[in-house]
Amino acid sequence: MPPPSSAKLRFGPYELDPLALELRKLDRRIRIRPQACKILAFLISRRGEVVTREELRRHLWSDETFVDFEHSLNFCIRQIRSALGESADAPNYIETLPRVGYRFLASSKPTVHSIAVLPFLNSGSEPDIEYLSDGITENIIRQVALIPGIQVMARSTVFRFKKKDSNPLEVGRKLGVGAVVTGTVVERHGQVDVAVELVEVETGAQLWGARYQRPSDEMVLIQGEIPTEISKKLHFSLNRVEQKRVAGTWTDNAEAYRSYLRGRHFWNKRQFEPAVQQFRLALDQDPLFALAYAGLADCFGSMGFYGYLPPSDSWPKAKAAALKGLEIDAEVSEAHASLGFTKLFYDWDLIGSRESCRHALELSPNNHIAYQYLSCCLIAAREHAGAIELMERAREIDPLSAWSQTAVAFAYYFSGHFVRSVEESRKALELDPGLPEAHRWLGISLVQLGLYEEAIAELRIAATSLGETPAALGSLSRAYGRAGMTSEVEEIIQQLRGIATRKKVAAASLAVAYSSVGKQDEALDWLSRAVDNRSSWLIMLDVEPWWDPLRGDPRFEQIRVRIGLPKLAT
Repeated sequence: MPPPSSAKLRFGPYELDPLALELRKLDRRIRIRPQACKILAFLISRRGEVVTREELRRHLWSDETFVDFEHSLNFCIRQIRSALGESADAPNYIETLPRVGYRFLASSKPTVHSIAVLPFLNSGSEPDIEYLSDGITENIIRQVALIPGIQVMARSTVFRFKKKDSNPLEVGRKLGVGAVVTGTVVERHGQVDVAVELVEVETGAQLWGARYQRPSDEMVLIQGEIPTEISKKLHFSLNRVEQKRVAGTWTDNAEAYRSYLRGRHFWNKRQFEPAVQQFRLALDQDPLFALAYAGLADCFGSMGFYGYLPPSDSWPKAKAAALKGLEIDAEVSEAHASLGFTKLFYDWDLIGSRESCRHALELSPNNHIAYQYLSCCLIAAREHAGAIELMERAREIDPLSAWSQTAVAFAYYFSGHFVRSVEESRKALELDPGLPEAHRWLGISLVQLGLYEEAIAELRIAATSLGETPAALGSLSRAYGRAGMTSEVEEIIQQLRGIATRKKVAAASLAVAYSSVGKQDEALDWLSRAVDNRSSWLIMLDVEPWWDPLRGDPRFEQIRVRIGLPKLAT
């Protein structure tokens, strides 16, 4: 048998390292014997083909007796199935052919392993239905992303090419994908006309094309049919559960679906209040619309995370919406991710958050946001190498998004790699020079490097763009304090105290500001109030260098205990 390839083998949520003989599911190693790993690697190398028991014996048991081989092979196959969570009666990956051998089912030799669904064009004359073509694109991305074994470029990356006179094949080459999907949408007089084409990037050959002309109220059905056809044309073999998931329809109510698309349209523009209105309207029209609950959870979670609403007014609503969505449909990846987000930044529940994010990724291995949330769990637990790997995996799926690039900078910052954080933040600003969060993470990383003048310039841009939110002001106060600009810090303290009298979102930032001018008693007092207010970012207390001046004070350790952080090793 030739030596194993060094390339890691990915299928569904699993990754097999044939050299290290390790099987992982997301970031978690699964205990499995080395011989079982060798069998799995061999079957994957022959995916879609029948591998006889005799072939396995010849390649992997050359020095074993026939009796030992039979017993050992049966044991290893059982262990593989247990590790993959399947049975011989309902296989997802390993099919048994009685008295013959086995076949790996994850795919039937697909020639394309990555794809970009480019923004569908609104070919009609009505600009106010732009949300429709955008929404159809986004939902096809969502459903294609559920096909195990394929990498799908995220919405924020492909939408950089919207309304640009770009050749789809050139876009595909730039993104490094094997195929691109393009399409047009027209709606007139109660009829919707959707044309779609699947093209191989390397050859330019059309792999599939179709035109759907249906009543507008059947639009949601079209978006189930298109991903199903794509999976067939790319030769991905899906089991029944996967077929149902990829073709899933979420509502029979056409108006509820339109309201949902409008909600996502506003959500993608970070216009949270109108998004909430549209998601609530969708639920009025169809109370069992699980994806609309996931949309509500995303909105309220973001409003709490960025400080637009006090934690007590936002996070409980996010959690309730996510749980309701999962009560209706437990297979909505976005709802599991939102629940994990809430468990981390409001409940401060590292274990529960990690479980929810993993579940989200098991359902949709292309959910880049779930990778980012899971990375945040690892950051808070000081598992920095794994956190960085997950953020970089999210960036692979969403390579042209300034937000995903900023998230990588975020991971390097909390790991203490401030030079690398600066580099990654600048890459984000190359993608979007106006992104406030990229300016903010660049600024706070420069503070840690002692480059105060440049840091202050970046943080002033962030504060202006964000509307002088508590987080932006707290960051700027840190830079002013380190630069010895005490009067500027005092001005920010007065601003933050004014905000704190109106809503409970400024306590943690006031603690930062007081600490930056050496007023540790006041800093600890406001930090304690931040715990009372369930300030989101306190879960990062152990890894945020801003709190270094307070460490060692018994009151700081008491705050750690209240948050539920593990006791530090002495």
